[in-house]
Amino acid sequence: PLAERVRPTTLDQCIASPDLIGGGAGSKPGLIPTLLQTGSSITLWGPPGSGKTTIARCLAAGSNHTFCELSGTDFGAAEWRKSINDHTSRINPWKRSSSSSSAIPLRRLIVFIDDAQRLNKTQQDLLLPHIDSGEVMMILSSTENPSFKFTNRLMSRTRLIELKPHSHANTLSILKRASELESFKFEEEEEILSRISRAADGDARVALNHLDILIHFSKSSETSIKFDELSDILGKRYVFYDNDGDCHYDMISALHKSVRGSDPNAALYWLARMLEGGEDPLYVARRLVRMASEDIGAGNPDALTQAVSAFQATQLIGMPEADTILAQVVVMLAESPKSVRSYKAYKRAKTLVANSPAHPVPIHLRNAPTKMMEQLGYGADYKYEPGYAHPIAQEFWPVGIDSNQRQLLAESGSSTGEASSGKSVDLKLLKEWEDVKNDGVPWQGRSGLKLGE
Repeated sequence: PLAERVRPTTLDQCIASPDLIGGGAGSKPGLIPTLLQTGSSITLWGPPGSGKTTIARCLAAGSNHTFCELSGTDFGAAEWRKSINDHTSRINPWKRSSSSSSAIPLRRLIVFIDDAQRLNKTQQDLLLPHIDSGEVMMILSSTENPSFKFTNRLMSRTRLIELKPHSHANTLSILKRASELESFKFEEEEEILSRISRAADGDARVALNHLDILIHFSKSSETSIKFDELSDILGKRYVFYDNDGDCHYDMISALHKSVRGSDPNAALYWLARMLEGGEDPLYVARRLVRMASEDIGAGNPDALTQAVSAFQATQLIGMPEADTILAQVVVMLAESPKSVRSYKAYKRAKTLVANSPAHPVPIHLRNAPTKMMEQLGYGADYKYEPGYAHPIAQEFWPVGIDSNQRQLLAESGSSTGEASSGKSVDLKLLKEWEDVKNDGVPWQGRSGLKLGE
């Protein structure tokens, strides 16, 4: 593949942050080469096509250390021990200084494990003794958040380096370099390479694969590709989405916060990113049901019913038809008045239960399904409220809960929203909202804010 043919072989050829790999001759050394010199193990975390494998191989190529590359997808204990034994038997990792008793590294074994997020806990534990002994420098690559996938023991022994998706300019530079190495030119090269770069969305491998397709197509048809032919040749734009990784959690968080912030346009955008990326629509529907209760609540009591109906409809017809169902509910939730009274009140109730003894249920509130329980007084003195033509006083709390602990629900709000009691007032943020979101019109509840209290 073109991506392998043009893969950089030295760090100078890599396109990445100078802070990480250095800026070339005469420049300050980057973090990654510095860690190599000290023998520190590192974890390269980034999305596909961000340069993890390339950087690891270039590090090894630029050193006098022995290099071994493994994959987390087929990693086994026997293979690991064989690799370690085969390589360490050929090198002497330490030499003794004649002037001191300290050990100085002579040649080290660099082990690169690609897709290390696939390693289970037992496999990760196999690495620890070799890292601790200093005989092995580990370079782990992961497309998923290491704090979710790696044990704390392994995390504490490696330096985490996050690689971002390539910018449009960097991807364009990678494509131009590849085109030059292949000695191939397009008639509308700048426009075509720019289109490929944007379609790849920061993934250099995807961009190079697209370029490879265009080069082969041009050579086989003996005609130059035109810009307006790109869509037919390259197909649907690549949309990166990881159903199990950070992308999955980050986007549902963005959707939830957009709904909570009453921005239906942003909420629809994040919904589309998730669905078009292949997210399970039922997962989205379940989260919308939660939003309807947590963030909308009594602000729009029908919201929960509509969200549950949307979940059932999504189960019934599935994708792609369910997209408009979910979009309808997202817009409804984002545009609904918000109330978190129930959500916050239940959190207070949980705290009260966690910090209080297990008080017995008052005897007049207990159920009395048997004769013996009736004789013991279960349910006696209970007053059935619907049978009275007027309000009555009756105790529903257990003995031992003070009256000042019993107010779990905040006061209900006025027509302009919930009461501001206990909430922050930031006039700068309010003015920013009025200018940016409300066309400069003052918020109708501004006069009701309790300032200076």
